[in-house]
Amino acid sequence: MSYNMNDFFEKKYLKYKKKYFSLSLQHGGLNDYISHMFNIDEIPFLNRIKYVKQSGIAGYINHKEINQEASQYSRYEHSIDVANLTYYLMEYKSDKKYSSEQKKLFTFTSLIHDIQHPAFSHVIDQIFGQDLQKTFRKTILDKMKQYLSSIKINYENLIDDGGNPPVNILKASWPELNTDRIDYTIKDSHLDINDFIPYLRVNENDIVYCTSIDVAKRLSYALYNLSLKWKSPKNLGEQIIFSRILNSYINLHQLDYHFLYEFSDSEILQKILNDKNILSLATTKLLNDEYQFSYSSSKSGNNIFKDITHLRLFNPLIKLNNTFIHLTDVDEDYKKLYTEMTTKMIDIFIQIDGLPSVDEIIKLN
Repeated sequence: MSYNMNDFFEKKYLKYKKKYFSLSLQHGGLNDYISHMFNIDEIPFLNRIKYVKQSGIAGYINHKEINQEASQYSRYEHSIDVANLTYYLMEYKSDKKYSSEQKKLFTFTSLIHDIQHPAFSHVIDQIFGQDLQKTFRKTILDKMKQYLSSIKINYENLIDDGGNPPVNILKASWPELNTDRIDYTIKDSHLDINDFIPYLRVNENDIVYCTSIDVAKRLSYALYNLSLKWKSPKNLGEQIIFSRILNSYINLHQLDYHFLYEFSDSEILQKILNDKNILSLATTKLLNDEYQFSYSSSKSGNNIFKDITHLRLFNPLIKLNNTFIHLTDVDEDYKKLYTEMTTKMIDIFIQIDGLPSVDEIIKLN
């Protein structure tokens, strides 16, 4: 089954406009700094990501253990908050003065940095690869040209999700802080942005830095704990199972990737559950947290999957006595942890137990 592109963009998109519901723009303790710059509801395709959870499939699983519960906020809420934080730091907490044009461009880039995410976000990378989002972002921007012209923002500056050239305050490379990472680290750790805002600034190179070692530590250890959770057998196993379920569903119904942009997370889950077959059974068991996941001592076998990874951790820039240093320069314990966890690749072997097995799900293809 294929989709007519014009039908998808010009007609299907309208359902998201009709479904629009009002969200407060005062998330996370920050005021609304962006609505005076843009009419949020007029930005094409932004409403669509209200129906894409930041946590992907994990956000729909009824986890039996409280410490496994996933965040429930959407990519839309995240994007609004990132844009507000970007603007706030440029306007009030910067070591240099930004022009009106820079503030407008950097804030808008922050606002649409996740606009290309499909249903279930990064789970889809395991099916179509990481280039899918780049392809769809370009398609979206092509359809936004008239709107971008009306707000006097250059299409070419938005080709990459972090800006072109890169907007460091939004997407500085690892291990620096940026507004994107700060927002999801604080949200997913159930922290309060107000505890961090007074100690965050932006330097002459648009890099977010801390004015407190303790705040740098809190952010860094918060991301470390999240990274361990994200790379746990349970989290990786849930993504593996669901990516196989979704891939089998797409193949069975001869769908293409537009399916993942036309429907929301919850709509797709409902379609799978309504099929009343092995995929719906496996999805029900997954959503009810009935599969078991563990590290495997074996490197091969039925329902054993390999993940090659390393942790991405912060090493925040800190300004003390008018000198910039990194957290690893002043905290030996964190330096050891950071060095061990980020400089070598780790092979993780995951055993997934439960019926229907992942092998059975794959065979359905």
